[in-house]
Amino acid sequence: VLDNILGGGIRVGVTEVCGEASSGKTQLMLQLLKQALLPRSMGGLQGSCCYISTETGRYFPIRRLEEIIKASIQKHPELC
Repeated sequence: VLDNILGGGIRVGVTEVCGEASSGKTQLMLQLLKQALLPRSMGGLQGSCCYISTETGRYFPIRRLEEIIKASIQKHPELC
């Protein structure tokens, strides 16, 4: 669905995501990050990416990323 809305998906390069507080920006970016980094054998792109936050005092949400990856593994254990 997102690929169709964006006319083919997220392009390679720098992508800025902005919006209202609590609108899902971090969730979207972590999902994209997970998909980019996971090996192809697990349905990912086996690539690389860089996550940059411009919010002062905010650290990378590693625990949330861990939760997203664990949920994917639980939902699709056959991919492991």
